[in-house]
Amino acid sequence: YVIQMTGPQVSSGLASHLLQPLTAALGRAGLVPRGGPDAEYAVIVDTSSDVGAWYGTGSARRWLYTREVLIDMGSQAAMEKRPYGARRGVASRLRTPDEDRTDEYACLVDLAVADIAAHGVPKRRRTIDGAACARP
Repeated sequence: YVIQMTGPQVSSGLASHLLQPLTAALGRAGLVPRGGPDAEYAVIVDTSSDVGAWYGTGSARRWLYTREVLIDMGSQAAMEKRPYGARRGVASRLRTPDEDRTDEYACLVDLAVADIAAHGVPKRRRTIDGAACARP
């Protein structure tokens, strides 16, 4: 496989938080890295986070952020033809009080890759619950 990341992901430093957990998760799934045009698969990781919102009522009311990590993969040729906004794959989603925990990002990456290994890459976007990644 080869991992494709956007310029903004790399320049923002996000690549340093995502590459190690992504390569580790892909390795556990039995995939072997192979750079360049000879790679059988291209893997794309995309992240998003909102500005936060209040959830709950009364004393249980908390400000939480919704973060998501999407893992999309396919043949290099198919990935190059697919428009950026037409991502499929598995998105793991978590509501968290901390907007920037790298351990939560790593866990969300791992959940998405494990889901793909178990069920294959979906033909559409599939969202899974990332609550297991919540850290105290």
